[in-house]
Amino acid sequence: MRTISSAICLAGAMTGLAVSAALADGHGGFYDPVEDMGVVGNIEASYRASDIEDIDPRANFWALRGTLNLRDGGYPQVQIDVGYERARLDDLNVDALDGAVHLYQYATPNIAYGAFIQGARFTTNLFDLLGMPDEDDSATDVVGGLQVAYLGDLGTVYGQVGYGVAEYDGDSYERYAAKAGVRAYATDNFRFDVEGAFNRLDGDDWGVNAYTLAAQGNYRIRSSPVSVFARYEYDRFTYDESDVQLGDLDVQTISAGVKMHFGSTSLREEERNGPQWSANRAYY
Repeated sequence: MRTISSAICLAGAMTGLAVSAALADGHGGFYDPVEDMGVVGNIEASYRASDIEDIDPRANFWALRGTLNLRDGGYPQVQIDVGYERARLDDLNVDALDGAVHLYQYATPNIAYGAFIQGARFTTNLFDLLGMPDEDDSATDVVGGLQVAYLGDLGTVYGQVGYGVAEYDGDSYERYAAKAGVRAYATDNFRFDVEGAFNRLDGDDWGVNAYTLAAQGNYRIRSSPVSVFARYEYDRFTYDESDVQLGDLDVQTISAGVKMHFGSTSLREEERNGPQWSANRAYY
C-alpha cells in the first residue's frame, strides 16, 4: 500500500535525522525534576492521512493542540491539554473538541505517578448527507484513570489505564483504555517514541476493540523553540457480538506536524520539567 512505502521512506529519513542530531547536539545528561519551573508547554499543528482498508479515498485530519504544565514548587503538579481536530472523508466531516487534566507527583526523582481525566465531544454532518437532519449529530466521551512513568538516563517508560463512558442520543456505552510506551533519546533534542494502545467500547451485547501500534520521531531545532515530528500508526479494529468476533478493519496512518515550545530549551528538558503525559485518543 502507499502508506507502507511512505513508512519505509519515513524510517530512512528519521535515521538520517538521528545521525545529524547526534553530530549537532551531543549526548546530554539526565534532567532531574525541578520544583519551580513555572509554565512549560507547547502548541502543535499537525496533519495526518489514513488509508482505510477497502475504502478510497484517504481520510484526512487537521489538528491544533496545546499543552502546558504548571509548577508552583508544590505537589501535585498539573498538566492541561486542549485540542481541536477535523476529519474529512469525501463530503463527510467529523469535528472533535477535547481536553484533559493530569494531576501527578514524583515518588522519587525517577518515578512519577498520578491520575487523569479527559473528555471529548464529536459532531458530524453524516445525517445531513443522508437527508436525516433531525437525528442527533453529536456524541461525548469521558475517561478517567491512573498513570505512571519511569524517567531514566536513556529515556522514559510510561503507562496509563482508564475507564469511562461514551454517550450518544441518550444511550451510554462503557469505555476501557490502556496505553504503554517508550521515549528514547538519541540527544536532548532528538527522540524516538514507540507506543501501543488498546481501546474498547461496550454496548449491551456488542463491542468494538481498537489495537494500536505507533512509532514517532521528534526533532527540536537547536537553540530554537520549534520542533517537528513524523509518525506512523497501525490500527486494527474488531467488532464482536455476544463474544463472537464478526469483523475487522485495518487502518494505516502517516502524520506530521510542528510544535512551538515555551518554558524549555530542549525536548528532554520539557519532558522532565513539563508536559510528559498524553491523552488516550477516542476512536468512536
